[in-house]
Amino acid sequence: MNVVVHYPKTLEGQQELARRVAECHAEAVGILLRKMNITNEDRRKVIAVMCERLKEQTKQSGSDLIPLSSLENTQDMDDPEETLSMTIG
Repeated sequence: MNVVVHYPKTLEGQQELARRVAECHAEAVGILLRKMNITNEDRRKVIAVMCERLKEQTKQSGSDLIPLSSLENTQDMDDPEETLSMTIG
């Protein structure tokens, strides 16, 4: 399968593309987490680790496409799937 993507030229377009890709990734992670035989607490831990790693990578790369503020306080949420969706929203 071949996919052609016309990369956006504007910053707004690049941010929108990054947001949409993040939504797809989050949905895939959510599906995998639901399939795993682990507790909601363990799911929260997995999401928290992923968020921490993403924060570190974003800081190191200097990227401004992922607002770090969207990754704050994700460990305080009760619903792991809500936490996952909040990290990209």
